[in-house]
Amino acid sequence: MKKSRRMRMLVKLARLEEEQAVLRLSEARAVYAGQVNRLRELESYHREYTQRMAQLGGTGTDIARLNEYRAFIHQLGEALKIQRQQVAEAREALERQEQSWTEARAHHKALGNYRRRCQREEDLLQAKREQKESDERAMRARSAWHGGR
Repeated sequence: MKKSRRMRMLVKLARLEEEQAVLRLSEARAVYAGQVNRLRELESYHREYTQRMAQLGGTGTDIARLNEYRAFIHQLGEALKIQRQQVAEAREALERQEQSWTEARAHHKALGNYRRRCQREEDLLQAKREQKESDERAMRARSAWHGGR
């Protein structure tokens, strides 16, 4: 089997690996976007409830209700810490997938370039063989023509 044909199979496998890397990258982007959106929602809730508590404090609301708000705001703060960590982890996973895709794309491209180079070399060798055969036929024909005189 010619090298270019063997390389064609490797290029096909590399293309499949690149396509899988693209899918994983897309999934990582979606997860990251979802985590960022969740963080924004939590930040919005935290701001909203902090503002409500400040407003309630100025209206003479009872201590029990203010303590409930304080406890809830504290829980939101803890949820924010956890969510920020999840965003950071999702970002790291996204960066790893971007790197994986970049490497898969480069590998696919390099194998494709090498396969094309092998094909050009094979084509050149084939052209030289054909030229040699043509030259030999011409020499035999000339010899036969001169020998027949």
